[in-house]
Amino acid sequence: MDPGYATYGSTDPPGPSISAYGAAQQYSSGSPVPSGQYPTSTTVKSTRIVDVRPYFDPRYFVTPSGILKIIELVCTFIAFVISVATWSSRMFYYPKSIVPIYYPYAYGSAVWTDIVTSLCFLTTLTLLILFLFHIVEKYQDAPWHLIELLFCLAAGCCLLIAGAVMIPAYTDPARGAVVFFCWAAMIAYFVEAFFKFRAWRADESPQGI
Repeated sequence: MDPGYATYGSTDPPGPSISAYGAAQQYSSGSPVPSGQYPTSTTVKSTRIVDVRPYFDPRYFVTPSGILKIIELVCTFIAFVISVATWSSRMFYYPKSIVPIYYPYAYGSAVWTDIVTSLCFLTTLTLLILFLFHIVEKYQDAPWHLIELLFCLAAGCCLLIAGAVMIPAYTDPARGAVVFFCWAAMIAYFVEAFFKFRAWRADESPQGI
């Protein structure tokens, strides 16, 4: 019998009677436990065998992180497109007039929103690809949960500011739409940050499936 393991359900004749405390003591010290005597507790560590070769796994789309990433991508993309298409120009015209005007604040706030939404979109898209193709499992030693947690917190804070600076509408309702989508993405990032924090504390698998 291997001295490091206990044999359970053996058909050997029972050995001398020992107490449960004694059985647990023998088991923890590596001594053989007589047949029919069980230790009071054991520690089991699960092992996950992964394939380090990249492959497409659409199951990630139905995980909480996958769903949140899709919401983040949609919201940041729409906010970026509206911001670029409306107030990224230095020149604007008074309503029903051909007289051009220049709003430095309107231009600066739109540029900040463009930068934030584009960086959030590109980074989230990169992470989505890494998880969809199981590339993260090739680098299991990297603290993926912590990396995503910090990114989600930073993205959420930047989107909060991006939406806030776009609130002055200057008679342009499109800026209100940018605020909505920026803050919708912000909520998704903060929710994902909460999930990543729990997974990091529980030492779960980064892939999630």
